[in-house]
Amino acid sequence: MDDKKFEQTANTILNLNNIVGATGIIGMGDIMNAFIGGMGDLMNNVLAAAVPSKKEDVDDAIKKITASSPNELKDEVRREVESTKKFLWPAVKKHKKEILEIFTDKLCDDCNRIIDSYDFNLPKINTSLDEAGLMGYISLALAENDKLGKMFAEIIGCLDENGNAMNRFAYYLPELITNLDTGIVRTGPSEAEKAAANK
Repeated sequence: MDDKKFEQTANTILNLNNIVGATGIIGMGDIMNAFIGGMGDLMNNVLAAAVPSKKEDVDDAIKKITASSPNELKDEVRREVESTKKFLWPAVKKHKKEILEIFTDKLCDDCNRIIDSYDFNLPKINTSLDEAGLMGYISLALAENDKLGKMFAEIIGCLDENGNAMNRFAYYLPELITNLDTGIVRTGPSEAEKAAANK
């Protein structure tokens, strides 16, 4: 397998992890509901528009969404991007030999085919997302965008059907916590979770 396929599949799982982690930690409280109520149209009409949006419109939308986001969400996005670079990717590289036994050509091709069939006017989820790109996907997830939900379901189904790849991948990354009920993995715990555990 070439390095590009390996990196795309690892990015897919790590980005899913970060998106689900952020949406799960932030939750749907009054502050978040107010944020989504004000930004929902912008998220769905620009980021998830059926017709490709101009890059400057997408960049402007993400800036507005980020500026309107609760501080907890901005902090979580920043933490996840840093964690992926400092801890998760080094662990992926360390265990590349073992992970290559999980990432079959069929798995990688099937995941990429699903991802390529969707367009969110954002960098593809199988690439290395920066804070802006991650914020774009998290915003759509919080707004319960149907198209994003369908893509997630298809990707997770693909990972499950190909030897339970997500949880097997997580086995080699102790920085990830596996949610056995959903098959989703995320970074953790957050600073808020650590503080709550120490009370």
